Amino acid sequence: SSGLPFWIFTYAAETLAEPICSLFNLILLSRTVPDFFKISNIRPIPKVARPTLPNHFRPIAVTPILSRLFERMLYDKYIKKPYNTYICSKQFGFRQNSSTCSALINLLHDVYSLRKNYNYIRLITLDMSKAFDTIQHSEIFKEISRCVPLLNEYVVDVLKCFLTSRSHYTSLGSSFSPPASTNLGVPQGTITGPIFFNYAVNDTFRCEFLMSPSTRITVYADDNTPLIGGTYTGGDNALDIIHKFGDHFCSKNLSFNAEKSSEMLLNFGRHDVPLIPGIDRKSSVKLLGILFDEKLSFNDHVKCITKRATAKLYVVFRLRRIGFSIRELTLLYKALVLPTLTYCCSVWGGTSDENLRKIDRVQSKAVRLGIINEYTPIKDIIRISDEKLYRQILDQGENHVLHEILPKRATGTSGLREKRPPVEATKFEHELRLFP
Repeated sequence: SSGLPFWIFTYAAETLAEPICSLFNLILLSRTVPDFFKISNIRPIPKVARPTLPNHFRPIAVTPILSRLFERMLYDKYIKKPYNTYICSKQFGFRQNSSTCSALINLLHDVYSLRKNYNYIRLITLDMSKAFDTIQHSEIFKEISRCVPLLNEYVVDVLKCFLTSRSHYTSLGSSFSPPASTNLGVPQGTITGPIFFNYAVNDTFRCEFLMSPSTRITVYADDNTPLIGGTYTGGDNALDIIHKFGDHFCSKNLSFNAEKSSEMLLNFGRHDVPLIPGIDRKSSVKLLGILFDEKLSFNDHVKCITKRATAKLYVVFRLRRIGFSIRELTLLYKALVLPTLTYCCSVWGGTSDENLRKIDRVQSKAVRLGIINEYTPIKDIIRISDEKLYRQILDQGENHVLHEILPKRATGTSGLREKRPPVEATKFEHELRLFP
C-alpha cells in the first residue's frame, strides 16, 4: 500500500501533481504496473438486510488511492471513447449515455417489435453466479486485444499487467486475513473492473444463436434478459437458446444461477404455451427495480412503490413531530419518498390513469401531513422525464444507446401524395364560366 491517507492528496495537490504525473507516465512507457497498485482490501458489504451466509455479502475491493487516480486518468484519457464505441449497444451497464431506464425502454421496444410477428413472447431472466469473481482473465485479454486499432497498444499492455498477479486480503472490523493471490475475476468497486467484465462478455452479442429474427436480448452488466418469440403452430427455440447460452458462458468460467432464473410469458392469445424444463414460470418478474407483469399493466409495480413510499412517508412524518423544519422535511421527502415513486417513470408511465392517481394520492397525503407545501402531479413528472430523455438522445446522436430505436428520419417524399404539375388552361376552359 502507498500508506498515504486520502486528505494528503487534497491539501498537497499542487506539490504532488508533478511527481504523480511522472509516475503515471513511467507506468505507461514501461507498460508495467507497480505491485502495490494491484493489492485490494476486500470489504464484505451485505446484500440483504440480515446476512447469515457468505454469499449474502458483496466483496468490494478497496484499492490504494494512487491506483484509483491512475485508473481514472487511464479511463478518461485513453479508454472512455474507444470502450463506449466498441461495446455492443445491447449492453447497457457501466457505459456512457446509458442507464437502467434506457435498458428497460429498449426491452419494451423489443417486446413491441416481436409482437407484430409472434403469438407469444418468453421473457427470460438469466442470473449469473458470482460473474465478476469468476470470469477468466484470458477472455478479457482476448477481447481487449481486438481493440488495438481503437485502443492504444501501450494501454492494452498496462491493462493486462493490472489484472496479472493481483493479491487481496479481507478486512472485517479490526480483523484482517492473510494476503492471497488471485488469477480469476475482476476487482469490484474499481473503475476498470466493470470495463474488464464488459469486454469479456462482449462477444456474446456476436453469437449466432442470438441472430435469429425471433430473438432479442437486453443486458445490464451480468443481468441477461433474452426475449424469444414463438407461434402456436411452430413453437419456439427457447430451450435450445438457453443451452447455448450456458455452453457459451461455461467457456468463460461463468454459470447461471437456476434458482434466480425465471420466465414470464407474454401471451397475446388464449392458447397454452408449454413450460421450459428447469425454469420457473412467474406471473411477474422484477427487472432492474421495476416489476413487469404478464399484461405489462404495471399494476403490481405501482402497488409496490406506493406501499414503500407510504412507509417512508410515515418515517418522515415522525421526524416532523420531533421538531424538523418544513425545509428539512421537504429535503427528506425529495430524497426518500419521491425517488421511490418516480424511478424509471418513463418505462411504466403508460400505465392506467387509476394507477397514476394512486401515486398522486401518496403525494397529496404528504401535503396533508405538513411535510411538503405542494407537489407536482405524476403525469407532469413523466412528461418532463420523457422530454428530457428525448432531448438527450437527439443531442448525443449516435453516441446514445437508444438512438438506434428512434424512427429513421425521412429523406424523400415517399409515402406522400405527389404534387401535380400545373396544367395550362385551354381556350374552352377560359370560355366556360359557370360562375361570374
